[in-house]
Amino acid sequence: MTTSAQQRHQPSPLRILAIPELLGHIFAYIDDTTIRRTIIRVCRQWFWINKDRIVREVLWDNALPLEVLKRKMQIRIPRATHLHCSSRRIDHQDDEKSEWLLGILKWTHDEYHEHWLPLVQDRSVDSRISKTRNGVPPVEGTSSFDISWALASRPLRQLTLQGYVEIGTGIQGFLPYMASLTHLTIEQVCDSNFRMSQLLETCTRLEHLYIESLWTINLPGPWLPNRVPSHSDSKQPALPLKSLKLIHVQLPQPCLEMFLSSAPFLKELKIVLREQVVADGNDLTRLCQHLQSLSGLKLRSFHYSIEAGPPLTYDDYVMMMAVCPQSTDLTIQGSDLSFDTSRLVLDIINSNRITTLELLGGTGYVHELLCNLPHLLSVKATDSSIAHLTLDVFASFRRMAPALQPSPSPSSTYDPIRGDSIRVWACRSLQTCHLSFYADGDGQRASRVIYGYLSRVCPRLRDLKLYFPDLFLENGRVSDWNYKATMLLNLESGFCLLTRLKELERLWIDVVDMDGLLLEGYDIDWMAYSSSSSAFGSSSSSSSSPSSSSFTAASGQLSTWSQRTLNKRKRQAITAAWQPILERDQSRIAKNVARFEGMSPEEIRQKHDADLEVMLQLSSCGTLLDVKSVIDDIIDRDSRLQPQQYLFWKDLDRVAIFRGNAFGASPEVEVARLMAIGVQAKQKRNAREAAASKKDGLWSWRRLIGI
Repeated sequence: MTTSAQQRHQPSPLRILAIPELLGHIFAYIDDTTIRRTIIRVCRQWFWINKDRIVREVLWDNALPLEVLKRKMQIRIPRATHLHCSSRRIDHQDDEKSEWLLGILKWTHDEYHEHWLPLVQDRSVDSRISKTRNGVPPVEGTSSFDISWALASRPLRQLTLQGYVEIGTGIQGFLPYMASLTHLTIEQVCDSNFRMSQLLETCTRLEHLYIESLWTINLPGPWLPNRVPSHSDSKQPALPLKSLKLIHVQLPQPCLEMFLSSAPFLKELKIVLREQVVADGNDLTRLCQHLQSLSGLKLRSFHYSIEAGPPLTYDDYVMMMAVCPQSTDLTIQGSDLSFDTSRLVLDIINSNRITTLELLGGTGYVHELLCNLPHLLSVKATDSSIAHLTLDVFASFRRMAPALQPSPSPSSTYDPIRGDSIRVWACRSLQTCHLSFYADGDGQRASRVIYGYLSRVCPRLRDLKLYFPDLFLENGRVSDWNYKATMLLNLESGFCLLTRLKELERLWIDVVDMDGLLLEGYDIDWMAYSSSSSAFGSSSSSSSSPSSSSFTAASGQLSTWSQRTLNKRKRQAITAAWQPILERDQSRIAKNVARFEGMSPEEIRQKHDADLEVMLQLSSCGTLLDVKSVIDDIIDRDSRLQPQQYLFWKDLDRVAIFRGNAFGASPEVEVARLMAIGVQAKQKRNAREAAASKKDGLWSWRRLIGI
C-alpha cells in the first residue's frame, strides 16, 4: 500500500511540449490562419503564447453613412489588429467621419497604454504562464485576467489606407496612434506629398512599408527621423524595416541611399518612378553600386524602374540581379520584354528557380512565362490580359501566341488540330494568382474555359484575384460603369468549377456595372454552404451593397431549408435541359482524348510540356459536361444529412465579387448581397418593361384616334 501511495504522489516527468519557449519556436512555423482557427483553441497556455498573433480585421468604408459606421465600429475598432480604411468617394460628411475615426483611435491608443501595457510588460504575468501545467495557471484569478485581455483594446499592427486617404490632416493625423504598427499600406488616388521622416520617427516597429499612387507621391527629404543627425559622419540607429515598396513615386536618390544605410534588415526593395518627375540625380548604376557596398545588407529581392520611361536593357537587369544573385523573385516592366531583354528572361527560365513573378504594365508574354516556370508559387500581372482562347487548348482554330525567343518577330503560330504543341502552364503548385483575362464572343464559354483551366492546372491556389482588361476601377481610375463582366457567375458560366480549389482562402473578382446583374438564388446559393464560415454579420458590407431591407430578405431566403431545396431542384431542371449539348460535348471530348492514342506519357510531356493526366482533364475544359459534373456533386453533397462534413472550401475566409475594394466578406454575406442585387436588378428591369409597354400603349391609342 505504501509503495502504491508513493507511486501515486510521485511527480510526473516533464513533458517537452509543456515548455512555453519550445512551443513558441514550433508555433513560429505555423501560419496565422491555423493559429487563429486551431492552435489558440487547444488550451489556455497555447492561447497565451499566440495571443499576439490573433488577427482581427476591420473594414472602415468611408462610403457608408456616419451613423452606420458608428454603430458598426464602436466596438470593432478598439479590438482590431488590422484596420483597412477605404475611401472611394468624397461627400459632405468626410470631415465629421474623419474626426470620429481619429477620436476612436486616440481612445484605443490611450486605453491600451494606460491600463493594459503595464500588465503585458509585467514579468510576474510571464512567470505565471511559464509555470502552468496542462495549460491551467496555478494562480487564482488568472482565468478572469485572460477574459479581460481578450475583450480589451488592442494596438494596431497593420493599417491599410486605400483611395482618397487624405483623412483630416492627411496621413499625419494617424501618426500619433501608429507607434505599434508593423505593416503600413498606402494606396492613394491623387498626387500628394508624404514625409518619411515623420513616419519613421513615430512607427519605430515598422517592418513592411508599401506606398503606391495612381498618379504620383512625392517623398521629399530628409527620410531619416529628425531626432537623428542626418550628416554622414553620425552613426544611424538601425531601422527594423524588412520590406519597402514604393510605386509611382518621386524621390531624391541621396535620401534613399542614406536611408538604406540605416536599414540592415531590409530583404525586399522595389521602386518604380514616374517618368515625368524623375530627377537628374536618379541613377540605377550608382544605386546598385551603393547597395553592393553595404556589407550588412542582404537583399532577397530588388527592382528599380521608371514607368513609361526608357526601357531597361539586358545589362540593366543583369546589374540588378547582381545585387541579389540568389533571388527567386522576378519583377519586370512588361514593356521591357523585347527582343533584347528576352535573353534575360530565357536565362532566368533556364536557371529554374523563380518562385515569385510580378509584371508591371502590359505585356503579351504572361502565358509563355507561366508555361516555363514550374516552381512558380506567386504571379501578379494585373495589367496584362490573357485571352481565354490561349487557355482553350483543344479549340479547333488557329491562333497567335507570343513566344519568348530572341527573334525580330517574337510570335509563333500553332494549330492544335494540325498537331503542333499545346502550351500548358507549368506552375502546378501556384498559390497566389492575380491575373487579368478577356474574352471575345461567347462570355459563357469563355468563363467556363477560364474557371475550368485554373481549377485543373493550378489546384493548390489559395489567393485568387481575377481582373478584367481596360477596366478603370472606382478607387482612383476613371470609372467605366458601362463595362460588363468578362467572367460570369451563373450556372452555365461554370463559376462552380472553382470548388475544385480545395485550399482556396481568398477570392476576388473585379468590379463591374451591376445594374443588369440578374442572378438567381440557384446560381450561387450553394456557395454559402461550401465553406466553414458562418453567420451573416461576420463582416461589414461594402458601400456598394444593396439596401438593408433587400439584404435582410436575401439572407432570410438563403437561410431557409425550403428555399435551399427549391434551388436544388431548379439546378437539376436546368442541367436536364442541357442534354442535347452534353451529347455533343461527349463527342468532342472523345475526339480530344483520341489525339493522344499511341503516344507515351513521356512523348506527351516533351511535346506539350504537360502530363497526360493534366491533358486528359483539360479535354473537357469549356464544356457544359464539365460543369454538370460539379453541379451534380453539389447536389449530392447538399442532400447529405450533415452537409458541413462535405465542405468544398474549408479555408475560404474572404470573398469579394464585383466590389470596389478587396477586403471582402464571408461567403454567406457575399451570396446574400449578390442575391439582393439580383432582386433589385430584376425589379428595375420589370419597371423599365412596364414603362415601355405603357408608353407603347399610349402612342398606339393616340394613333388610333388620330392625335
